[in-house]
Amino acid sequence: MKIYLLAALTGLLLAGCGMTPEAAKERAFSFYDLKQYKEATPLLEKAFQGGIDDPELVVRLAYCRAMISNEPTKAIEILRDSALKYPKYARTYFELGFLAEHFGPTEGRANLRQALGFTRMAVALDSTDWKALDNLGMYYFQLGDLDSAKFAWVKAQTIQKDHAELNTRLRQIEELIAKRDSAAVDTVIPGI
Repeated sequence: MKIYLLAALTGLLLAGCGMTPEAAKERAFSFYDLKQYKEATPLLEKAFQGGIDDPELVVRLAYCRAMISNEPTKAIEILRDSALKYPKYARTYFELGFLAEHFGPTEGRANLRQALGFTRMAVALDSTDWKALDNLGMYYFQLGDLDSAKFAWVKAQTIQKDHAELNTRLRQIEELIAKRDSAAVDTVIPGI
């Protein structure tokens, strides 16, 4: 059994070696879409090294470099270069926001502030991306801005009505805002 598995794996690796950058990209995107990031990573690298000029390739490779290969600095570098070349590609900023949250400096919540800035840019460039709006709401929430979080999540819900986690977050934020507003009234007018 181990010999057959080893032979199959070797065959896959050899097939990847002779693959064109475009074929590597197509195959990598298929793996990536299935959340098989480990399998996608070497194929994304091959496509990128092969000279394919595609901002979506860069976004996906950056995610894999940071989360699979544990190279967030290299991920940020290629995203930065891509943003300079394709300044209106929203997903670049979405990914920069994600990486800022996970790998940025946490002192004074700098990582969240950076993530918020990048994600606001992503939403400004593509207001139809419900995931960007959802992340925007999460960053606002983590920074304590409940009203802005609710606003972002309401906009996300208009695009993605049936997402259970998003709907739960929206209900919870409404409860938190109601409690906050109730506590504020009690503080201003004690005893009423």
